[in-house]
Amino acid sequence: DVGPFRSVEINSSYSNLPQKDIAGNSPLGSPALSRRNDLNNLANSFHMDSVLQEQAFQQQILQAQQQQLAEQHEQQLRQQLKEFYEQKKQMEEERERREKERLEALKKKEKHEQSAVASTEVKQKL
Repeated sequence: DVGPFRSVEINSSYSNLPQKDIAGNSPLGSPALSRRNDLNNLANSFHMDSVLQEQAFQQQILQAQQQQLAEQHEQQLRQQLKEFYEQKKQMEEERERREKERLEALKKKEKHEQSAVASTEVKQKL
């Protein structure tokens, strides 16, 4: 809307110039403004592409970090399991060694050595 300027009379010195409808010739429809809008839209499009590329890049970094952490965690678990099984094996070997020593000690005992302390009642019955 052009408001009060719609009914403005053109001075007689300008009457030979063709008259244009002010309302129909809005600056919003000008080619320069259209080009500027196109450039703004293009800039916004590039900006959005840049933002999307940055988000994709950040997501790739995050995925790589998660993968690295998962691999580190798996490696730690493997090491802990290896240490656990090594310790378990050592304990089992130690238990077997002690049992073997005990059995060897029993075999080496002479027959006259008592292998158990009997009560006096049991001794009398024997």
